[in-house]
Amino acid sequence: MLFNKYLGEFSDRQLEAEFIKHENAAAIRYIRPAVLLLGIIFFLFVIPDYYLTESSRTFRFIFFTRFAFLALVFLLYLHLKLKPARHFNLHWISAYELIASLSFLLIYYNYKAPNIYV
Repeated sequence: MLFNKYLGEFSDRQLEAEFIKHENAAAIRYIRPAVLLLGIIFFLFVIPDYYLTESSRTFRFIFFTRFAFLALVFLLYLHLKLKPARHFNLHWISAYELIASLSFLLIYYNYKAPNIYV
């Protein structure tokens, strides 16, 4: 059994497909609700943002960023429901993590410095 240490995959495509199918079948029922719950929690932080931002323009940008992320989370949730055992789900989840990090940084850098509450 050969393993590609750079890509983190089996060299045998059929074995890799079987592994992904097995892993996704077991984990998808936990991943889907967690993705949705974390997306909702991330969006609900718009409440303290309302009180902590000084300008309405900044708040609108933060609200739009959080709402766009919530919409993308909902799309990921539906995608995982419709196609639960696909190999590309790993890439979708990695993209979700990257977008979450970038959204946080966008919001963080829109606060007036220094803001100890963030």
